[in-house]
Amino acid sequence: MKLLTHPAVTGLGIATLCLSSKIAPLVSLGHLIVYHTSGSTFPLFASTLLSLLLLALGLGLLLHLADLSPRLRPFLWSALVCCLPILLYVELVALTGWTLPSYLLRLLLILALLVALLLASRTSLQSALYELHQLAVSILGFAAILGVFVMAELLWFGKQASHATPLPPFQPQTALTSPIPPSPRILWIVFDELSYQQIYERRYPGLQLPAFDQIAQQSTLFTHTIPAGIFTELVLPSLLTGTSVDRIRASADSNSLQLHNPNTLQWTTLQPHNTVFQDAQQAGLRTAVSGWYNPYCRILPGVLDRCYWSNRVPRLMGFLPNAALNTIAVDLAHRFFDSLHQLTHPHDLVPEDVFDAAAHLADFQDITTHANQLLRDPSLGFIFLHLPIPHRVGIYNRNTAQFALTNSTYLDNLALADRYLAHIHEQLQQQGQWDATTIVIMGDHSWRAHLVRDNFGGLAPEEQAASNGAKFDDRPAYLIKLPYQNQPARLDTPFHATQTRALLDALILQQLRTPNDLIAWATQHP
Repeated sequence: MKLLTHPAVTGLGIATLCLSSKIAPLVSLGHLIVYHTSGSTFPLFASTLLSLLLLALGLGLLLHLADLSPRLRPFLWSALVCCLPILLYVELVALTGWTLPSYLLRLLLILALLVALLLASRTSLQSALYELHQLAVSILGFAAILGVFVMAELLWFGKQASHATPLPPFQPQTALTSPIPPSPRILWIVFDELSYQQIYERRYPGLQLPAFDQIAQQSTLFTHTIPAGIFTELVLPSLLTGTSVDRIRASADSNSLQLHNPNTLQWTTLQPHNTVFQDAQQAGLRTAVSGWYNPYCRILPGVLDRCYWSNRVPRLMGFLPNAALNTIAVDLAHRFFDSLHQLTHPHDLVPEDVFDAAAHLADFQDITTHANQLLRDPSLGFIFLHLPIPHRVGIYNRNTAQFALTNSTYLDNLALADRYLAHIHEQLQQQGQWDATTIVIMGDHSWRAHLVRDNFGGLAPEEQAASNGAKFDDRPAYLIKLPYQNQPARLDTPFHATQTRALLDALILQQLRTPNDLIAWATQHP
């Protein structure tokens, strides 16, 4: 038991608790951080382990100095009494989403300060401080044991993650490319978080979306699409397979994915040959993907002729994954002061982080660059584009028509989505393929303004107004342009997005040639 009270052990216990929200995603059996990371996962595990060791070492040294200096001991332990609850509360919020009312938080913060000052200044309370110290040291000793297991898990899972299938080289157009486009040619575009309401029903005053307006004049517009879910990692597997998915878990190397069906309550492994891409290949179409967030190239081997995906993770729970020692030390300090600010100003609008915006912009640029290559390859008959807009973080300024890393909103990203849709239109027009191409445009889910308000510090004033006070309308945008369609049509009856695979299959087999065919099919497959 004496070993458990050593300052180094106590420091490791404190560090483990204070970094729990950073550690938990990496040691989770779902492995979703690794699953969603397109870059090297080594920096994620290395920086987390380094942060844990650095913080434990620093705290251990301070506690050792306190043991050597009786005059320093009460001040140090009083500071821990004050600061530790703050950090642990923020970790609890990050892990569970559970929060206390702001007035209660302020009251607890004031009480912690008063207790710390009393313990440090009143010699009569030194015995109470000693008893509190002994109790805390015992508890932190067991937390340190957990920390040892955590470090072992970080090493083990980090090794497993290194076996993830690397991103295949994106092959340029080759001699195999046919000069004659396949028939039919289908372009399936998912704009992440694209809201039907925000585009076609309750558009923000002054927001111009000419490309979406133009394509609506030659498409069938679904006005009441029932989403497959509200989280991308669940929705996309559902769309690809045509089955409901309410939970997922990845292998440690993220090369395979298990899906949980809420109807059958069964876990099954995603089979690439049981997806819409296999359906397209069976119909003689070459398939291609350029997408965001989901590791399409890893989990869909054998059914994609060309593939690219990107999802940068610039920070993991507040830390730079490739940070040097000095940067990690600075991040640790910022972590505490950010936590203190959140406690004292819980309703402040937190500006979008420049690191997140830069990563989001880089993803968008990479994905659209590769998408442009796919669109120029006429041998590809089934192309899937999953774009990271208008999903937060904002990366565009619609007033200047320039990319922006700050002061950008969902509405700005919506204008960027319109701009890229116009680019697709222009590119296909130049190739003489716009009219003949079947184009399916949809959101994986609608705009989750309420989640942004509740979990990311709030909404900008124009977002608050556009969303009617963060009121959630769950209908994603959904429209289909059939070959040579030149008149608008509408489907006003409910349509479940889980039917997307079956709908794409009907389009692949050319069973739906007119808007009336499409409406009749969707009515029969709600």
